[in-house]
Amino acid sequence: MAVKVRHEEQMVKPSEAARRIGVHHNTILNWIRENRIPYVRTPTGQYLLPWSLVVQSLSGTYDLSLPEPSDELSEEDALARSLGR
Repeated sequence: MAVKVRHEEQMVKPSEAARRIGVHHNTILNWIRENRIPYVRTPTGQYLLPWSLVVQSLSGTYDLSLPEPSDELSEEDALARSLGR
């Protein structure tokens, strides 16, 4: 569902929305294609998502109360990376 948004609306890329929600970015693209979340398509064909409208459209159908993922690696992930896994 392509939408018109206010100028001050926080717009995020699909990859950023995926990171915030905790899903794969392909899931976000699928939701866009299925018109489950609002989006704006730029003249170059890229998608931008009005964050507050995305949250509103997913509330009740998806648990958005999870904390945002941190950029820090857990000890286990850091060890696996250092071992090349």
